Amino acid sequence: MDESKVMNTLVRDFLGLLALALTVFALVALATYSPSDPSFSHKFSEKAVAVNSGGMIGAYLSDGLAQVFGSGAFFFPLVTVALGWALIRGREVRAWPLVLGPGIFLLIGVCALVGILSHTDPFFKAGVPPGGMIGTLLGHFMLKWLSTVGAILVLSALILFCVIAMTGITVNMLIEAIGKGAQWGIEQVKALALRIRSRIEERIKRLEERKTETKKAARKKAEPVIVTRQPVFPVAPAVPVAPDRASPPKPEKKARPEPGDFVVQQDFDFITELGDYRVPPLSLLDDPPPHGGHERAREEILASSAILEKKLADFGIEGKVVQVLPGPLITLFEFEPAPGIKVSRILSLTDDLALALRAMSLRILAPVPGKPVVGIEVPNLKRETIYFKDIISSETFAHSKSKLSMVIGKDTVGEPVVEDLATVPHLLIAGSTGSGKSVGLNAMICSILLNASPDEVKFIMVDPKMLELSIYDGIPHLISPVVTNPKKAAAALQWAVKEMENRYKLMAEKGVRNIGGYNHAIDKLHR
Repeated sequence: MDESKVMNTLVRDFLGLLALALTVFALVALATYSPSDPSFSHKFSEKAVAVNSGGMIGAYLSDGLAQVFGSGAFFFPLVTVALGWALIRGREVRAWPLVLGPGIFLLIGVCALVGILSHTDPFFKAGVPPGGMIGTLLGHFMLKWLSTVGAILVLSALILFCVIAMTGITVNMLIEAIGKGAQWGIEQVKALALRIRSRIEERIKRLEERKTETKKAARKKAEPVIVTRQPVFPVAPAVPVAPDRASPPKPEKKARPEPGDFVVQQDFDFITELGDYRVPPLSLLDDPPPHGGHERAREEILASSAILEKKLADFGIEGKVVQVLPGPLITLFEFEPAPGIKVSRILSLTDDLALALRAMSLRILAPVPGKPVVGIEVPNLKRETIYFKDIISSETFAHSKSKLSMVIGKDTVGEPVVEDLATVPHLLIAGSTGSGKSVGLNAMICSILLNASPDEVKFIMVDPKMLELSIYDGIPHLISPVVTNPKKAAAALQWAVKEMENRYKLMAEKGVRNIGGYNHAIDKLHR
């Protein structure tokens, strides 16, 4: 008899530990689930290797649970762990239905609730129906007969009942626990309010005491000041003392001509202009290195396009890449999905596509305005260096008619970007150290210097650091030398404001709106 009891205990312990081990294995397999692993729902070659941490068995187990239960598959280990715990604790077989029955209904209820509330599975995303096959079928059935609100209420009640049945906690116990928790929370809030009130009262008392102390100290300080002034008056009649005290203010009055000096600074020493000035040729600029690796870049783009199409096909999204727009920093893949494919399904695969393309991150433009495609921006593995001579010698810069055309760089698809400073009245360049602020500023200045003569464009350069713009000191385009003194900078800006107001008056007299119109009107008068 004793031997049979010992044998039964050993068998129970073995089965219980086996159930717990199955629980851990199922959790690991579900957590490392990959849709590309060999499974019941995917074709694979004999040489295929499973990414799942549970190996081939883990891949099949996780896929089977995912297809049947969806995200509710994570509740499956709860049933097995409850069964294992019951075996180890020595529960009778008659008590097992109280664990298995509610556990199975809990799993079904969770799957159905997920199938009703979400269009895609919350954990497994595309490729797995929301809530699995059980959740999808039961969810559609309940929506048909109970509507969304009724189905949610019924499933919530079912889940709550299953949890109560599995844990042995009654509704009364739950209500009592909630009441005790609410009462404890109210008491804690009251105690906290009392502590805060006492601290505020103590703080107010301290502030009032400090105010009274400061008032007393001020009165004490005010009294000796009056006493010290009284003895001074008898000494004041001494004649030599008054001139000595009156003499220092005289040089102070002479030191006030600072505003006069400030006004004088508005008179700039204009640099004489050159009559036969010629715009510097572009040959002075260094030629950019020859662009190599075009064939390699083309192969990389084709490979990325194939990976993109295959990865989307793995998630049930058919389509093809119809156009690729490579840029200096990112490459835009235009993907045309097959008819019937929702754009929201593609948007939910951002992280999966970034992992497949080995990119830090990517951006999906859905849809691209004016095109029946979805844009997928992928950062380039190697950033392209943009050279100043490439942009300034481009057709875009050559066709710009303004003398204030500035080289900005290239856009996301590699096209040159040139802006007219006259149409950009406010320009702010910001960035961290080493991000290229000075390079961008020098490129803008050189764009104007290589396009306009001193008769056409003038500069006022202010450089308090005396480092960034000192290289331009002495060029004929400057109205005055590079300003490094803040006071002179203020004077230079005041002169510029007066000059602007004067030009406004001249343009108003001619009835024009800008300098170009004014020059055109003057040319007509001289003809």
